[in-house]
Amino acid sequence: MRLSTTSRADAEAVSRFAELVGPVMAQRTPESVRRHAADALALFLPYDACDIRSANDRRRELVPVLSRGPHATEVMLHGDVTYGQGLSGWVALHRQALLTNTAQLDPRAIRIPGTPSVPEAAIAIPLIATGSLKDVLVVRREGYDVAFTETEFALARSFADLIAIALDNADLRVRLEQQASTDPLTGLPNRRYFSEALGVRARTVQEEGGTLSVLLIDVDGLKLTNDTLGHHEGDRLLTTVAQTLSAGLREGDLAARLAGDEFAVLLAHTDGAGASAIARRLADAIDDAAQVATGIRGVGASVGWAEFGSDGRDVEELLIAADRSMYEAKRRNHQRARRPRLSD
Repeated sequence: MRLSTTSRADAEAVSRFAELVGPVMAQRTPESVRRHAADALALFLPYDACDIRSANDRRRELVPVLSRGPHATEVMLHGDVTYGQGLSGWVALHRQALLTNTAQLDPRAIRIPGTPSVPEAAIAIPLIATGSLKDVLVVRREGYDVAFTETEFALARSFADLIAIALDNADLRVRLEQQASTDPLTGLPNRRYFSEALGVRARTVQEEGGTLSVLLIDVDGLKLTNDTLGHHEGDRLLTTVAQTLSAGLREGDLAARLAGDEFAVLLAHTDGAGASAIARRLADAIDDAAQVATGIRGVGASVGWAEFGSDGRDVEELLIAADRSMYEAKRRNHQRARRPRLSD
């Protein structure tokens, strides 16, 4: 698609720009902001290719997060650049927008492996909000007879400013949502998130079949650790338990901290026998890690489990059954010198 360089075409671009800003600003996630921005650009600033690279200031590199055009696959696979490398890298380094209607001759340009060397015009713009470089946007037109006008360049810069604000807002919204669903000490999902995830998984099993189990875990010896070594070491014990759980789970499973010394694990596609085996393995791992972390004999975990359907016909019954199992494990742990780890 080609855009005429006449003032009439520029006027049409300005008109479309005003119409398309609102939907981009309304997006709630960074990914959605980028997709809608690329869609909007195609309507008021037609292009042959559009790339957005996410900036990592600490590593000083740009990573492709969206690419539209005939060589999108190559860009996503091989389009990583460092600050100062290529047009995107130059823009990131200098934090200045650039327009070049002979990009193939620009000494700052580089060719991504697997893409042809063709005549092209390019606009590259840093997306900066609250003083932070969020992304770098590049739009291109290919061919000998193409160019971007100064009006289009100005529109692109104005649009980039709005995209940057939308990205910053979306990043903030995501962070706030994560904080609302994440335990600040361990970094695991909290009770609210676990309850919502369990409800969704349970409905899926009810409607589509399959298996689902839950583990409930109580940390034995947290109070003793706090009283003996201090609350800082008690917090370290909890983070050790969280790390051990995370390391021991399979893809699709979910560990969460419910409150205090209570943790839970959602085991997808797992029946009671599988839950029992996983619970024993996790309990052993927690015991070992906890006693290394604290140096206190007897610090570890009591673990109970329950299978959805067999042990509870709904989420509430499932958790009650797992809770009973966990307290039975705790009772047995207090009765024996070598703990049985969990109730059978």
